[in-house]
Amino acid sequence: MNERLLYGIQQVGIGVTNILEAEKWYVRVLAANIKILEDRNPASHMAPYMGGDTRAKIAVILLNEHGGGGFELWQHTGRKPLIKKTPIVEGDLGINYIILHSSDINRTRQHLAKYQVPVTSHSGELRFKDPFGNQIHVKSIDSQHNFLFSGVKGCALGVRDLQASVEFYQKLGYQAVEDPSISSNQNHEMVQLVSSNHSKGRMDSFFGDSELILIKRNNGSAEKIYKDRYWGDPGFIHLCFDVYNLPDWVSFFNEENSPFTVLSNVDFKMGDAQGHWGYLEDPDGTLIEMVETHKIPIIKKMGLSIDLTNKSPQKPLPKLFIKALRLKKVHH
Repeated sequence: MNERLLYGIQQVGIGVTNILEAEKWYVRVLAANIKILEDRNPASHMAPYMGGDTRAKIAVILLNEHGGGGFELWQHTGRKPLIKKTPIVEGDLGINYIILHSSDINRTRQHLAKYQVPVTSHSGELRFKDPFGNQIHVKSIDSQHNFLFSGVKGCALGVRDLQASVEFYQKLGYQAVEDPSISSNQNHEMVQLVSSNHSKGRMDSFFGDSELILIKRNNGSAEKIYKDRYWGDPGFIHLCFDVYNLPDWVSFFNEENSPFTVLSNVDFKMGDAQGHWGYLEDPDGTLIEMVETHKIPIIKKMGLSIDLTNKSPQKPLPKLFIKALRLKKVHH
């Protein structure tokens, strides 16, 4: 099969200063307790975004069993991570915040209070920050399942040109909402996009629908969040999509004059996982990753893993495979 498919948000990269503390917090507070992998191999492919050098690092990917994209926690270990000197102002260029869902927003508020997480409310959302200053929004949704948090169901990105950014994300299957749930004001213009064209195969049922909120600051003062800093430094470092047929995505964006700037070998290993991945930039330089997953490890000692190379890209994975991910739960 040669089709070019996108299944949903696979994860968002999050640079931190202490990955052990970050993992504990995301497991305990956000219930992201399915540990997909841990990788300590040096980061070489991303050298163009890290001063031109290979960098020592540790990365961990956590999922929430209630679905949505994961959290890729990432820490420089060969250099002191450089923290942004000034707070992110809404509309700054890059990922401003991530969006999670909850089926019981009041219980979610109580849960956060138990962990002494300061919370504010706005238009029915809960807003708070992780211990490293990364902003998280939680939306209330109706669901037959009861859960405090999902994984990543969307994010907000600061942009310079709304039309150019809408056109870019439309190529990924997102469409603007005619009657958005967010609103513009005298300081900002905003567009809400929803994933209207994604495949129903593989892990789509787990990642699910998602949204992107594009924010343009009207006074033209927006700055790049990673100006004078390296990829992997504290903050939201990339937005990653789970895809099929990565080579065709590469060809497609080359033809659209948005070439991939980083591309791994076809059978790249990250920890015990395996796949093919690459990065391109949106119109404002925000890094967008695409991963074609080949193998998901389940129990390393038993050599148990999910091999996707022999699975139909159009068919959902059996529920048994999704349930098997729960075998990777960690406790802190």
